[in-house]
Amino acid sequence: MSRPLPEELTAPDVDALSPLLNRDGESWTADYQGLTLRTALQPIFSISHKRIIGYEALVRAFDTDNAAVLPLHLFELPSSDAETLLLDRLCRYLHIRNYSDFQDQLNWLFLNVSPRVVSAGSRADSFFGELLRKTGLPPHRIVMEIVEQPTDDAERLRETVAYYQKLGCLTAIDDFGAGHSNFERIWNLRPDIVKLDRQMLTRATEDKRTLQILKGIVSLLHESGCLVVMEGVEDREQALIAVDTGVDFVQGFY
Repeated sequence: MSRPLPEELTAPDVDALSPLLNRDGESWTADYQGLTLRTALQPIFSISHKRIIGYEALVRAFDTDNAAVLPLHLFELPSSDAETLLLDRLCRYLHIRNYSDFQDQLNWLFLNVSPRVVSAGSRADSFFGELLRKTGLPPHRIVMEIVEQPTDDAERLRETVAYYQKLGCLTAIDDFGAGHSNFERIWNLRPDIVKLDRQMLTRATEDKRTLQILKGIVSLLHESGCLVVMEGVEDREQALIAVDTGVDFVQGFY
């Protein structure tokens, strides 16, 4: 059973979270419910520029025996909206602290935020502005990814996205094409970037008709003013399909 969090950490600011971070050689780790959290950076590659243009920050959790804990299990640990918010903020703090030390003064850092966290948080996430001021990372190098999940408070989501945009951050819709995707969210939130769910690429690999539909979706997103990332590119064939669809960027193990 997890130990209850101190009251001051249920809606934590940067100073309250700082004691949970530890220097580990050249990187930072974070403590959460007996686990050690680390940052992994997955490159995002520009097809036209033929270079890396950013990295998505992914959290990796390890138990006391240094055995990996699946991200799914990590994000099942919070038992309340307050604890979910704490874990979200702790991950963002950890990633930004690590990226601030990364020898890269040019590329974007992609950070995930769930609509459920948005609904649980304050109407303006002043925590994030405070975090950027404390770490000195320029907001124009941050891309805030809104994960494609349903939310009961579309207005709160719109306000939060507007807050990140006002800070100077870019915004992205993640996993577009998954179960809850629709263009209405694109039109309402006006993101700078849309990341296509990897299942769309898998289907396009197997079915030429799906490939034509995917090309049409990419074209429509471009007409909406969005840059497009193809996620889940795992081999040369998928990379060539991604190029054929006209996406701007690719991401994946390949």
